[in-house]
Amino acid sequence: MVTKGEYQDKDGTYGAIVVKNKSNIEVLLVTSGQVSSAFKRDETGEYSFINKKAREAEKFLAAGIRGCTSKNGTPIPFPLGTSMLHQFIKTKTEYIVELFNGELVGAEIKSDTASQYIHIEYASDQSFKVPDIPYTKLTVEKKKKRKSESNVDDDSANDVVIRSVAEIALEKEDVSWLKGKKYFIINDDAQAEALFSQLEKYSGPIAYDTETTGLKINCFGKINSVYQRKLIEYNKEHPDEPIRADRMVGIIFCVEENVSYYFPAFNRKFKNLYQDVNSPERIKAIEKIKARYTVGDLREVHDDDMYDYVMKTPAEEFRNDVVLMERVRDILEKGHMIGHNGTFDWKVGYQYGIDTNFVDDTMIMHQLMYKFRSTTSNRGEPSSLKYLEKREFGMDAWELEDFFPDFKEDDSGLTRANGRSKKGSKIDFSYMDYDGTRVYAPTDGDATFKLFVKYKKDMLENHKDLEYLYQVEMLVSCCIGYMEFYGHRLDERMIEGARVSTKADVLRIESEIRQLVGYAGAKELEAYAKLKEEIETYKKVDSDDDQIKIKAEVTKLDDLCKQMREIIDSDDEHPLNLAAPGQVATLFYDVLQIPNPGEKKSVAKTQLKALLKERNPDGSPKYPVVHLYSDYKKQDTLVTKFFDNLQYYMYPGGYIFSHFGQIAAATGRMSCSRPNAQQYPHSVTKMVKPRPGFLMADADYSQIEYRVLTALAGNEWLAKLFSDPDSDYHQLQASLMFGVDYAAVTGDMRKQAKSFNFGIPYGMGFASLAILLTGNSSPASIEEAKEKYELYFKNQPKTRKFFDTVKEQAQVNKYTQTFWHRRRYYSFEDKDGKTNHARKAAALRQAGNAVIQGCERGDTLIQTKEYGIVQVQDVVNQHLHVWNGEKWTNGDILYSGKKQKCIITFTNGQQFICSPIHKFLVRSHRGTERFVECQDLLTKQNSKNPHRIVITRKYEPSDWKYSSDWARTYYSGIAHNAKNIFLDDVGDSFKAGVILGRITSDGSIFNREIGGSSIRQIIAEHEFCVGDILKEYMKPLGTIERHTGIRDERTQDMMYLDTYSKSLVNEISELDIKHQIPKEVFQDTEMLRGFLRGLFDGDGGISGKTISLTFGTQADFEPMCRQIQKALLFFGVRSRYYKYDYRSKITIKTNDNQKFLDMIGFINPEKQEKGRSLECVKDEHVFGQILIPESVEITDEYIDMYDVCNTDEGYYVADGIITHNTAADVFKISVARNFKFIRDNRLLGKMIIINMIHDEQLFEIDTRYLNIKKIITCIGKNMQFKVDGFPPLYIGAGVGDSWDAAKGKDAEIHPTLLENWTKEMDAYGIWVKDPMPLSDDNMHFSYDFSTGNDAVDMRKSPAEWLKLLNDGNMKFRIDKVKNYLLDDKNKGQIIAPAIGSLLNLKFKYGHSKSEGLTDDELTKSCLKEFIVHNGLEGICNPDDYLTQTEANALKGITDNPSNSNVRDIEEDMDNGYEDDADEEGFVDIDDDSIFTNSEFVPVDESDKMYGCSVQDLILTFGNFVSKTRKVCGIDMRNISETKTDAIIDYLYEHVCDENDDGAMEIMFLQNCNILSRTGVFVKGIDGSEVEKRLRLASAKYDFDERVQ
Repeated sequence: MVTKGEYQDKDGTYGAIVVKNKSNIEVLLVTSGQVSSAFKRDETGEYSFINKKAREAEKFLAAGIRGCTSKNGTPIPFPLGTSMLHQFIKTKTEYIVELFNGELVGAEIKSDTASQYIHIEYASDQSFKVPDIPYTKLTVEKKKKRKSESNVDDDSANDVVIRSVAEIALEKEDVSWLKGKKYFIINDDAQAEALFSQLEKYSGPIAYDTETTGLKINCFGKINSVYQRKLIEYNKEHPDEPIRADRMVGIIFCVEENVSYYFPAFNRKFKNLYQDVNSPERIKAIEKIKARYTVGDLREVHDDDMYDYVMKTPAEEFRNDVVLMERVRDILEKGHMIGHNGTFDWKVGYQYGIDTNFVDDTMIMHQLMYKFRSTTSNRGEPSSLKYLEKREFGMDAWELEDFFPDFKEDDSGLTRANGRSKKGSKIDFSYMDYDGTRVYAPTDGDATFKLFVKYKKDMLENHKDLEYLYQVEMLVSCCIGYMEFYGHRLDERMIEGARVSTKADVLRIESEIRQLVGYAGAKELEAYAKLKEEIETYKKVDSDDDQIKIKAEVTKLDDLCKQMREIIDSDDEHPLNLAAPGQVATLFYDVLQIPNPGEKKSVAKTQLKALLKERNPDGSPKYPVVHLYSDYKKQDTLVTKFFDNLQYYMYPGGYIFSHFGQIAAATGRMSCSRPNAQQYPHSVTKMVKPRPGFLMADADYSQIEYRVLTALAGNEWLAKLFSDPDSDYHQLQASLMFGVDYAAVTGDMRKQAKSFNFGIPYGMGFASLAILLTGNSSPASIEEAKEKYELYFKNQPKTRKFFDTVKEQAQVNKYTQTFWHRRRYYSFEDKDGKTNHARKAAALRQAGNAVIQGCERGDTLIQTKEYGIVQVQDVVNQHLHVWNGEKWTNGDILYSGKKQKCIITFTNGQQFICSPIHKFLVRSHRGTERFVECQDLLTKQNSKNPHRIVITRKYEPSDWKYSSDWARTYYSGIAHNAKNIFLDDVGDSFKAGVILGRITSDGSIFNREIGGSSIRQIIAEHEFCVGDILKEYMKPLGTIERHTGIRDERTQDMMYLDTYSKSLVNEISELDIKHQIPKEVFQDTEMLRGFLRGLFDGDGGISGKTISLTFGTQADFEPMCRQIQKALLFFGVRSRYYKYDYRSKITIKTNDNQKFLDMIGFINPEKQEKGRSLECVKDEHVFGQILIPESVEITDEYIDMYDVCNTDEGYYVADGIITHNTAADVFKISVARNFKFIRDNRLLGKMIIINMIHDEQLFEIDTRYLNIKKIITCIGKNMQFKVDGFPPLYIGAGVGDSWDAAKGKDAEIHPTLLENWTKEMDAYGIWVKDPMPLSDDNMHFSYDFSTGNDAVDMRKSPAEWLKLLNDGNMKFRIDKVKNYLLDDKNKGQIIAPAIGSLLNLKFKYGHSKSEGLTDDELTKSCLKEFIVHNGLEGICNPDDYLTQTEANALKGITDNPSNSNVRDIEEDMDNGYEDDADEEGFVDIDDDSIFTNSEFVPVDESDKMYGCSVQDLILTFGNFVSKTRKVCGIDMRNISETKTDAIIDYLYEHVCDENDDGAMEIMFLQNCNILSRTGVFVKGIDGSEVEKRLRLASAKYDFDERVQ
């Protein structure tokens, strides 16, 4: 039966022809008389043509036919008899289908959801013949069990279903990108050799990609390695559950766009390279390989696996992939290799011992430059090659899923199925046929090369500042490949014991909760007692490390757990599921009536924090059940997240290969998954063990975030304190907050400071700080938090300002920038474009590491190289070169949003509109310069010594040139007699500007029908010389009519220069030069300079002692005069505007007359010469060219503001005035340095980086070959690099037999000891074979790995190395304490926190807190024992060294045992890493909080004068003025802010140079008795005058006087 009609889908409407005969059907879709799609099904299979639209139409029809039943059918007449009309609705689709004898004769089907419609009717002509169509046969998926669910091996390769290239093309919307591609499969040995020879000589970039059997590329696939042998052995023993290590299938090279080569090595369906063992090329290649390892450059290779393979494997048994990779070794290791996700391809190469030289990586380029700027997500846009080749080039590249219907990629990281996660199929790329391989494999190489060309060009042209960071990231990418390749190892024996024992703890806590609330019955209590007893038994056995006993106890404990679980689950009377948050919330807030600390009934961690803080008067927890539940959650997480899962990721021996994301987040931090080894808690890190013969080393930056913050905030004095490796940031901040000596900081003080250190950098609000400090957010607690907040910032104004400016930058720029120019982008909007205040608050908490500048109004003028002088609002969202007063600087012009309007009026009458935080460059009398915010400017209204604001220092023209193209286009159709003449016909911008300036001042524009349109220059008789010059300038404009006459209103002779041109008149009229300086003139800076010359030459001249410009009363010329003032400032010329009843006038500042003549000048030589006689009336050599602010008005109006950000020098010129505009990177630089060290010293496989956790690196070091002590010092050198302006980047390093041990305090190597070892080890080599000092003879030692010789002089076992290092560490610690005790200056002082902590850690001599000792009592006991055990009796008296408690007692302060100054060693140890940072409850810091503006730094209070400190003298007498001691000290504690300004103004009048006779430095005694040094010197001040002014200024004195 033939039916015809139409078919519609989302793409269009088609003619439809359906030919159906029983089970056979053919569907044709027709467009413009041509078949655009066809589908056929018959007994041989299914076929499609062009695309699969016809197939979709057939499926649409088939669904209707299947739905026809006798119930929905109605008989109707039909030409051949009676047919059945079926009508029904199914899944929102309306069906009308007509069948005759079961055959389709008509249909109308409509689906709104699928956007499909078909209407066909019985064709009157049934003789229609289907044309001969070149169909493509389709692959039909089998209904039976798929291959992916069973093993696939070489023998069954032909059974794998593969779709043809032609079939896949039917599904793709666009395959045009394949046209013109030259993709080749090179499986001819001779052809490959020719290409490889060329590539070895080629010095250009080579795009490189690999094809593999899967993602599990690790050391278990390394050729001839012990790991590979172990895996083979394991799989033989476990044939039903083999573990897979993937391998390389082929490689791709590409050196030009659209040409790419694939070299197969392990493809199963066609010939591979070097497959023929008798191939001459293969034989020759293997001979060269063996020669290189025997007598050539690889004889000293430090990869014993490949060495053994090459030397011991017969040539005919060489794997062809080994031949291929050895053949291209030099290309990969020496060439300029480009990758996309080179981390993976590096691992593939290292399976053959090849360290691929990746110079560029297009994925990293994308992640650095583009990934995060086009999306609001912290994850950014995808960086996958498929996504980018589609986005950038429209290449809809095909994937393995297109070729293999049964393919499912295994990206789980699992080695065994765990019953929850589905593993992928066993099908892989190696099963691909020839045609599919030719389309699939070379594409990635081609796309990578194309991306490289595009991205590298953009980086070099527009992102030069990222080059250093990019080079770092390139090294890090290879390092991550190295780390993923070797993985880390867990002790398999410990996992099961930990799983069961932790599970037992979970059940124990669960029962204790049930007991606490009265739910536990007798049976449960009995089981609980047995379980608790067995838990203690297991702990004792586990500590003995007797594996037989441990295994028995684990079994027993597991049985008791099952019994307890069964008893609890069977309790129907008191059911309680602690895994259900809703049930727990009901228990807490409804049953137990615990006060709900949040808005919702929740037991989320953030909400329970407040309850966990609550205490009874005796200090015990107020809500014990909450504490138990918190413990339950921690233990349950250990079981579910770690101990129930880790074994499914393990290879034989306990090896796990986590995946690391290099730039996974906008901050640049790395991520880890499958599994997340960065989040291992201590109970797991104890199980992370080094591989046989290795030791573990851990290196962690010491408080890196705070060191970076100190540098970025510019806290130089704090940076100096950080130079002491014993300085503790929390202790330092507590000392500053509470105004006490560093050693006198109590435990409570440090704890509070620590809370602020963690909270404030993330913008934690007062409510959250209150909870952190007190456990609740009551009004009283919030007030306390506010007080502590002010204490925290009291002596850190720069830190406070830093956080504020960072937030401001995030709001204005929508991104922040690190020290090394990495950007983090922010979005404050929802999907609908509205501001989301919660998102904004969260984003501002995350903002960091870059500084914002101010904001100015949209009509503010800036000078750009590209567009000349323009309004900032006209170039928004552009990256331009901006003039900073001295040179061009890069800058981003951005919209800042609505900001408070601030009006600055200068003494010359000019005004500047900006935001209150906009910064201006000010200069002091000493010539020093700094930036001051608008709101902090001293003006003539509020100070006797107002700030002097610097203007542009010199002029340089912009590139923009005026063009009359706009006028030509507009006036081309206007008919007139004269030819078209335009302004740019003058050919010189400056001359054109002079012409316009003269027309503005003394010219006329005639736009008339009769007499012709013309421009006229009018020159007075005494200036006829000017007329001659102007006539010369105007020559390019055509015929110039020159005539003279007597002006109507004047009696003098006049010269008239007329140019007749309708087009020129119209152009100049449009510019409206009589009332404004047009923006076109501003943009061409040379035209602007000429315009000012013409203007001043016509209506200006010498007036008295200065140069002036006068306007009449024909119009309001004030706006234009203001424009002229701004224009003059861009040339460094200051002026003043006057407005009279009869005229307006601009006068040049007397001191700028000569600069005006140099930069602008007059046409008239007489005026120019007369101007040269003008003299300066005031010497400005001190301040230079400046403007003085008259007033600053901060209004209540909010207007649109703009800014120029990220300028190179941090400032730029606006309206002629000069204005102003990282820990993850540090860590990555250290990673790059460590990996480069490993590479340079050929330590791959011997010194392994196995994990990176935020600021910590974990290593395994081969003790059989390496000098561990030397390696540790090298790690220190690599990580403790110097950065200008940063405090020392100290690390805490340690060595141990597990991760936990290496990271522990016992193993920690003090930075000073590390420095000592570094000096000691400078004379020794890395390899243990070389114990002698380095010399020319042995500095290039290499170990002969082929001999396996164990007789190496310094070779030590891991245990021996540990003892050596620990002994050295212990000696250092003993000496450190001894030296401290023997130093007389420490006697009578509070024991230094670092010494007290060290005593409590390593010198307990059997003492502990379990004896009922307080921290201070424990410290004193340890001190006494130390003195005895180290021979110091009679030399040191323990009573000479005070604990905090003893010091308090001497001062009469009540003893508080909790206030020890000794840090609890365990306090700062991480208990594991959280999945996500706690962000709930964080709010922005209040905008109206009071800020401290002081920039003073604390003076060293150890300095003494007259037997007491300066601080004490000021405290006693109120002031201390001493010329001999060069001190002017003033007590500012009780002086109001207003009076403070008066004191400062007085002092400022006496400011002098530091080296002047009688100079004294100003020092202020501030609140909490903190003495601050200003760095400012004064002279001519005596103590009596200071005392008098202090009395007048004292707020308390004023109050008393008023009362009296």
